[in-house]
Amino acid sequence: MIYFYLSLTLTIVISLCLFLLLIRRLRINWAKQNRRKLSFLLPSILSLIFLAFVIFELKPRLLDCLDILQNNVYTYSVNSQDIEFVGRRIKHGDKMLIRSPWEPGLKADTIYRIRYAKYSGLVLAFDIQMPEEVSAPSP
Repeated sequence: MIYFYLSLTLTIVISLCLFLLLIRRLRINWAKQNRRKLSFLLPSILSLIFLAFVIFELKPRLLDCLDILQNNVYTYSVNSQDIEFVGRRIKHGDKMLIRSPWEPGLKADTIYRIRYAKYSGLVLAFDIQMPEEVSAPSP
C-alpha cells in the first residue's frame, strides 16, 4: 500500500513539474525571448508529453485512489507455481500486475492472496493465504 501512495505522490509531482515547465516555456514564447529558432516548438512538445503522462500515468492512479477510498479493490488467490515474475511484474494468466520492489520472494507451494488496483495494475497487498480461506476471485 505504501508503494501505491509513493507512486501516486511521485506521479503528481512529475505532472506538476511538467505543467510548470510548459507554462514557463509558453511565457517565453509570448514574450518572444526564444534564443534558438526551433525552441518555439518546445511548448507543443511539452504539452504532448504532459498530456500523455496525465492520461497514461496520473489518471489510472487517481481512479485507483477513489477505489481504494471506497475499499473497492480486486482480490484473487493464486498458487505460487502459477505465478511468473518478469522483472517487477507478476504475470498470472492474462493479468500483468506491478509489484513493489520491497516485496519478499515467493515460497514454493504456497497460496497467495493478491489485492491489486484495477486501473494501474499496482499490487496493494501480497499475502500468504491460509488453506481454509481459498475462494474464487472477487472484484
